[in-house]
Amino acid sequence: MKQRQPFGGFLLLLLAFFMLGMIWMKTPNSFLGNEAMTEQDVMVALENGSIERALILPNAENDTGRLKLWMKSGEQEEVNVLSVSQFASDFQKEGIPYEVNDIPRENSMLNIILPGKADFDAWDGGLAAEAEADDVPLPLEAEVTNLPIREQRRG
Repeated sequence: MKQRQPFGGFLLLLLAFFMLGMIWMKTPNSFLGNEAMTEQDVMVALENGSIERALILPNAENDTGRLKLWMKSGEQEEVNVLSVSQFASDFQKEGIPYEVNDIPRENSMLNIILPGKADFDAWDGGLAAEAEADDVPLPLEAEVTNLPIREQRRG
């Protein structure tokens, strides 16, 4: 007789909801966690002098990026900003130590070399088609039609 586990599916479902809740709590602006900081909040913190140090993470496009801020209260905040150069000059004016990370670059091996090599390997200038055509003998007209070849008279 086979025994049923009455809580097997329920515990799995409970575990899935628990994992979703943990992920949701880590998202910005969830009502259970701290609200995400905005650019305006950073400006207020600059005026109040509550920023201890900063790390600027620029994007490859335009002047956008993220700021990673260490507050004097011990908290750590991340903010998406539209102008990282403006905040760099503001940090310099206020005397807040900051670092600027390198702009992330595209991986040239994956984006340029490998696709180019794949295209080159696929392109053989039609040599493969010629080689296949050379291996197959061309049928004669008689073989194609199974009729004897007649000469046509001009007249």
